[in-house]
Amino acid sequence: MACGLTAGSGALYKHFPSKHALLSEIVRQHLESIADGRRDAGTLPDDPRETLELVAPLI
Repeated sequence: MACGLTAGSGALYKHFPSKHALLSEIVRQHLESIADGRRDAGTLPDDPRETLELVAPLI
């Protein structure tokens, strides 16, 4: 795997106690990135292309 974990080894559970905990962390980080993007929204560039480059990763 790209993350360095071997399938079936259970190494993921050293970091997360369950699949639910892993999913919760993924959702939390995603929502945090959206909130960060909203905070920065007031400082969007005038150039639409630059704005798209900033906003596209949040979608």
